Amino acid sequence: GEQAAVDLKLTAAKVKTLLEAKLIRHGNERLKVGKVVEKDAKTITAEVVTVDGSLVHALEIDKATGAGLMGRGFGRHYGRAAPQAPQPKAQ
Repeated sequence: GEQAAVDLKLTAAKVKTLLEAKLIRHGNERLKVGKVVEKDAKTITAEVVTVDGSLVHALEIDKATGAGLMGRGFGRHYGRAAPQAPQPKAQ
């Protein structure tokens, strides 16, 4: 069956906490949460920055659903090119 939508009622403070936990989980000590602000009634914007303050990633998070929060990971190798899967040979 269909699930009823739940309004998470996210705030800038909650988003900051969730992003900090995500960074801890991924173990990348070179990154931290930057500015987190309410953009409008439905959206929070957040930045992931390096320890020296350089912008790494800007996020837009839906306050009700959390969409945009769990997208890209910020692991130890964040920013490096991901290994490419071997391509099938043309016949």
